[in-house]
Amino acid sequence: MPAGPRLRSAGTFVLVPALALVVGACERQTDAAAAGPRVLELDSASLLLPDSVRLATVQLDRGLPADLEPADVAVRAGDIVRFQARDAAAHAIAFEGDGLSPDARRFLETTGQMRSPPLVGRGNAWVLSFAGAPAGVYPFRCATHGATGRVVVQPR
Repeated sequence: MPAGPRLRSAGTFVLVPALALVVGACERQTDAAAAGPRVLELDSASLLLPDSVRLATVQLDRGLPADLEPADVAVRAGDIVRFQARDAAAHAIAFEGDGLSPDARRFLETTGQMRSPPLVGRGNAWVLSFAGAPAGVYPFRCATHGATGRVVVQPR
């Protein structure tokens, strides 16, 4: 018998068991993942805000004259600001670290609110809580297209 067929036969016996191990591992991972929750719904989540907390919304839309409406927002410590995309363009809000007071920067860093996740679809929003925020000016920029604005936090 020529050497070629023997090598193919030997290769087949090595390949088949290796393939079976990989398929078995994938099946075990799929079974483990199936045990967890299958649906995570956040679109219907809502919060009831106390009367003392105001909600300010900044609309993000490249079709607006300044790309932001309003570009300047005045809130009090404890209020909430929502950045919401009105268009399908990508947006990402980032507070300007150099323009923040040390206390304001520390507040945003500690609360994980220095930068938004990407807002890549109409209706996507980023919500920030200014509960415990020091008074001051919080300049921000849309990292994807450069529009600028500011949140002015006034003491309560």
